[in-house]
Amino acid sequence: MAEAQSVSQSKDTTRFIETYYVTGLVDPDDRNKLYEALSATGLPGLGESHPALSTALCTNRQVGIFGVSTAQVECSFEIPTDDADNPLLDTTGVVRFRSGLVSEETWRDKNGDFMSLTYNGNVSDFWPDDFYGGLGFYLNTRQIQQAEVMRPQWSFELTKRFAGGAGYAELISNAQTYIGKVNVANWVSPSITFLARTCLCTDIEVEVVNDGEYRGRYGFEYREETWDFTAFFKQWGRAPSNADIPPGNGVGVFEVYETADFSLLPVNLG
Repeated sequence: MAEAQSVSQSKDTTRFIETYYVTGLVDPDDRNKLYEALSATGLPGLGESHPALSTALCTNRQVGIFGVSTAQVECSFEIPTDDADNPLLDTTGVVRFRSGLVSEETWRDKNGDFMSLTYNGNVSDFWPDDFYGGLGFYLNTRQIQQAEVMRPQWSFELTKRFAGGAGYAELISNAQTYIGKVNVANWVSPSITFLARTCLCTDIEVEVVNDGEYRGRYGFEYREETWDFTAFFKQWGRAPSNADIPPGNGVGVFEVYETADFSLLPVNLG
């Protein structure tokens, strides 16, 4: 437990500083005692959330000798304002969310049922006698309906730091393996589980920060109903009146995206 606490707030961030005293250090060299203190049980690790404010992360730990066998450790927590200061850049990745609306054609209503209507009337209701003299009538004729709607679309990106040639090679390999594919199985992280085929990897961007550091940004689009495609048997541009009666008649669901194991990615929603 922290021996002392302080909080400071600026226009940019809120910073917590917690002070711990680590006892029982036995190494005779003071410099080694500093490292020994950092590995003590109970100290918050870099990137861990503050218990009072989950968005504030441990960004710095400073050790000073205090007495013969005791060290004082100050742990600083703050809300990251820049990716370079965020320790998640080296672990799960820094996450950003986006949301909006996209246009989509659908045969189903808000409850997931196929939309249909019935009609009673004559052919002449469609083709006036002065234009077409055909005969015939419709009696409770059912027709499946298609609508263009606006759907909410949720997307997110995860940015991570990579080092050296090995890091660059990993980014290129991931781009070849994952872009344009959906998760083959449930993608599980500590904060959320994405069901199979609900996440589509849309892009992986590589930014060169300096000669030895790269930033990889992994982009994803999420659809709760999966990225599978529902198709109808149609004639003259119309679905049959008995579509899906019995279930599956004239209706099929197809997996149109290749899959990959997203659990092997170096990023996730931690």
